[in-house]
Amino acid sequence: MRETGENFRAIQVDLIERISAERGLVDAPMTAPALSALLSALARAMLIEGNVGMEEGHEGLRAFVEATLKIYEPD
Repeated sequence: MRETGENFRAIQVDLIERISAERGLVDAPMTAPALSALLSALARAMLIEGNVGMEEGHEGLRAFVEATLKIYEPD
């Protein structure tokens, strides 16, 4: 499981770094590995919380993720 997770993370980091370079992002809010880890952790936490009926703050987190993704992949 660890190897699969590390491989998936490496793919995500590579894509974030490639998109950053293509778009000329020099002032990204965080490093590619940090962004990958953060998005993964948010998704996991929101899923776990949602399964027990905890939703407070999730709308704001979704807005944060959408805004962050637009930096890397604008409309």
